Amino acid sequence: MTAAQLLDVEHLKGRGSGQRPQRAGARHSSDLLNVLIVRFLRLTSRKRKNMGGKLRSIWPVAFFVVPLMGCAMRPAPPSAWTFYDQCARRSSSFIATAECGKANRNAYCEAHNSCSATGNAFVLYTDSLEASVKDHEMTEAEAQRKWVEFRMDQSNAARQQALEAKAIRLQSAPRSTTCYTTGSITNCY
Repeated sequence: MTAAQLLDVEHLKGRGSGQRPQRAGARHSSDLLNVLIVRFLRLTSRKRKNMGGKLRSIWPVAFFVVPLMGCAMRPAPPSAWTFYDQCARRSSSFIATAECGKANRNAYCEAHNSCSATGNAFVLYTDSLEASVKDHEMTEAEAQRKWVEFRMDQSNAARQQALEAKAIRLQSAPRSTTCYTTGSITNCY
């Protein structure tokens, strides 16, 4: 069955009534959705008759749930400073750490097409510190100290933002209310 046949409202309206379908003026999206659902259920009910046992009841659930699980189970992308931290474990040189971290983060961003604005700001700040060390405007120790301070500020800001988002979700969650009536006074908690 073609997509045009699935969406053909007139075809469905005239089916089984013995009369020719009437021409509908404007098609509404809800009509089209209803037609698609009816067609889907008809097609799947024919196929499910051929399936045996438990598979018949599991198939519709799996059809809708499995694609949604893929969206829900994606891990959060790593923060920009995790790439620099990995490189800092391998090298004590700030310049080597900055170059390695930037290269690793850029490779990850290109592969996953996901670079955050916060991560980009972190990379730019690290690049500016690296340039200052190369131009002998500051020592590697000073650059590392400033980098660690900036990293901690960014980490704390991200943590605070996550806590605020969680608090908002908890406040907006539906709560059950229990009411107690004593005489003519009702107290709800």
